[in-house]
Amino acid sequence: MTLHLKKHWIHFFFFICLSFSIFFAVLWFYVWPEGLGNKRLGFLFFLVRYGHSFVWFLISIATSMVWINLVRTGKLAVPGYAKLMYHLAGCTYALFVLISFVK
Repeated sequence: MTLHLKKHWIHFFFFICLSFSIFFAVLWFYVWPEGLGNKRLGFLFFLVRYGHSFVWFLISIATSMVWINLVRTGKLAVPGYAKLMYHLAGCTYALFVLISFVK
């Protein structure tokens, strides 16, 4: 059973969530300032730039999987593979925060 037309408003919120996730992934990956005038960037800068972009990329992929499942089945449920990606993103972010504060 597919989603009925009267429930299309929910697509808008998933689209906004996916757009924010992809926007932040691109922002952290491409637009981050190059060390703010610092010639030597170091490991922490590398971790901040690529760690955040990887986490936001995982969130955007998992959210799009939830959205696709919603469109296909008509039920708002998070599939197992999307839960796995959300957990991976959460663990990656927790590890990123731990490393950045320990360093």
